[in-house]
Amino acid sequence: MRFALGGGFAGIAMAFAVGNWILNLSVEEIALTVVVSIVAGFFTLLLTLGSERNAWAKKSLLRGSLRTWIFFVLFYFVAMLFFAPPVRSLRAFAWMFVPLMFCNGFSVLAFGPVQDRLIARHQRKSR
Repeated sequence: MRFALGGGFAGIAMAFAVGNWILNLSVEEIALTVVVSIVAGFFTLLLTLGSERNAWAKKSLLRGSLRTWIFFVLFYFVAMLFFAPPVRSLRAFAWMFVPLMFCNGFSVLAFGPVQDRLIARHQRKSR
């Protein structure tokens, strides 16, 4: 938990530093990019977890950890490019890649309790 929190705060600090000093983005653009990164990471985790319950998807799309990571990263970056216009240029994307990955520590922290509830609900239904 400490690592995820520390990484999340470090990612926000790096995103604002890189966005402000290197990319000359406004505070609003940087904040939008950080929020979209966190939300996209959270919902992509939910999508990946939900897809693993589908027999067809698990057999054809998510067979093995490499394919699961490709699935996750593909949907994450599509969401980032669609909802965060400041990172649509290759230069901005390259500079903001690492800070935004660190920001996803907050997604992981929020995802843990949600996953616990989903699994508990699934276990209650299966009884």
